[in-house]
Amino acid sequence: TALLAVDAERGTVVFDHGADPLQNQRVPRAPAARLETYAEHIRVEFSVGSITTVDFDGKPAFAAPLPPSLLRIQRRETYRVRVPKSRPIVCELPPAGGGSQPVLAQVRDISLGGIALVDFPPAFALVQGTVFERCGLRLATDERLDAGLELVHVYRSPHAPGGRGQLVGCRFLHLSRAAEARIQRLIHQLDRDR
Repeated sequence: TALLAVDAERGTVVFDHGADPLQNQRVPRAPAARLETYAEHIRVEFSVGSITTVDFDGKPAFAAPLPPSLLRIQRRETYRVRVPKSRPIVCELPPAGGGSQPVLAQVRDISLGGIALVDFPPAFALVQGTVFERCGLRLATDERLDAGLELVHVYRSPHAPGGRGQLVGCRFLHLSRAAEARIQRLIHQLDRDR
């Protein structure tokens, strides 16, 4: 579903019908519903009751009283920003298996605390807890930042081609003050562009 409107004067929230007609019939009969969403990559949850079917811009929708509270779930100490594909950042990891070429991965998001990496070569398997002392971040400006990385979370995605896709959350190690300042400027710039 999608949030369509919040009417503070009337104290209501309006959200869209879903794609399943059977579920749309059941929602108004339910005593309550829990809605989940993401705002700026932060999970937000709230519950609503007394759900009614309404007409919104000529289409069916649901309305409910504004919830008395929201739950924001953010487990990060530092603000992170998604890296757009139009301004890619590439992470160079040390060569694997005695190779001579670095392993390249795309940076999906970045914060002062670390990065999330995707698009690894299919045969490159990573293990949580692994530490890479010397990695490089190639920014869109052909600038390079050096840092160590610790692999904190490794997620395998069954939706990736071949079911071997990986999303890897990494913590920065040994980041110089100059590199920290450059990353902070980059985060502000990406946030402004977005």
